[in-house]
Amino acid sequence: MNSPKKRKPSGNTPLFTFAAKITSSLPEGVIVTFRDLPELKIVEKTYDEAIAASRKCLEGVIATSIKKGNLLPTPSSLIEGEIYIGVPIQMALKGALNIAMSQAQLTKVELARRLGVDEKEARRILDPSHPTKVSTLERALAVLGFAIELGLINLD
Repeated sequence: MNSPKKRKPSGNTPLFTFAAKITSSLPEGVIVTFRDLPELKIVEKTYDEAIAASRKCLEGVIATSIKKGNLLPTPSSLIEGEIYIGVPIQMALKGALNIAMSQAQLTKVELARRLGVDEKEARRILDPSHPTKVSTLERALAVLGFAIELGLINLD
């Protein structure tokens, strides 16, 4: 089992990346919990399986919140002994686009108009289960006055 690397807390918390505590418990295996999402508890046999399952679970939570129009808690900064676990870039961008549309009080029809596409295409862009190119999501954010800021997190 790979053991989690302990990182010192940083000042910036990436969007759609949540602080997780990983513990080992025999016979259960590896347990992952999230301070910001206390209802989530992932239990897997190995560290790698626990991380993969946690990412998938977070992706599902974000997709569900997008579909239902719910807000997720703002991710907390790390505290000692925690690591960040995030979601794939497409899901993070779809979540960000939904936040931007909510802040702008923009309808799907208006997003479609600004992008020069029909409403059906705008619905697909916003649908968390529809694969959308990163460049399309970047363009949609741009018409709302937002740009993507990319950052790297050292996992070691």
